[in-house]
Amino acid sequence: SFIKNLSDKEETHTIVHAVAMIARSFNMKVVAEGVETASQLKILTKLAIDEVQGYYLSRPMSSEETSQLLIDGWKWPIDKI
Repeated sequence: SFIKNLSDKEETHTIVHAVAMIARSFNMKVVAEGVETASQLKILTKLAIDEVQGYYLSRPMSSEETSQLLIDGWKWPIDKI
């Protein structure tokens, strides 16, 4: 729910950043789920979130589609940043 309402709400940025720092203090990686817009991705990049997932990057895929993607060598779509 933090990611869904992330856009320009500074208090949400603070909460996401605090959660990320707590996770890092336990040597955990931080994954933001539900990234659906370029704006969300940009903000999460600035907040130094380790990994993201969501419809903005890719729709769900079958295991066969995922395997083929790995075989073909997936490249980060630079226009998504």
